Amino acid sequence: MLRLANVNEADVVLDIGCGDGRIVFAAVEAPFFARHAIGVDIDSALIAQCRRRQAHRPDATMNVSFILDDWVHVDTSAVTVVTLFFLPHPSIARDLALKCTPGTRIVTYVFEIPEWTPVSTSSTVPFLKEHGESPLYLYQL
Repeated sequence: MLRLANVNEADVVLDIGCGDGRIVFAAVEAPFFARHAIGVDIDSALIAQCRRRQAHRPDATMNVSFILDDWVHVDTSAVTVVTLFFLPHPSIARDLALKCTPGTRIVTYVFEIPEWTPVSTSSTVPFLKEHGESPLYLYQL
């Protein structure tokens, strides 16, 4: 996801539904070195797990943050890349367009945003090859 979005040191990454935080931590490490990465999830147990992982990674403490909330309540004004693995929701395209600034790159895993046309796709994520293709979709506002 991060590679498809061409994440670099100028980016602020927002992972919506961050789960265990793996995308968030990967965003600030080599080869991406994002300026900051934010994970947001509505599951308190998952956010607690992320924060425990963060406590054991002092190198990531300053440029990683985790938020327990619905992503629509998060300040996205500095966000340049959004990643999400989600079941299609009728308002996702509208909410992303309202919350994110023009130029924001958005990567979805498996599910497309039906209202938008991707600027790029990647056909397979290697660890799921045995189940067939698992596409990634890149959009840009």
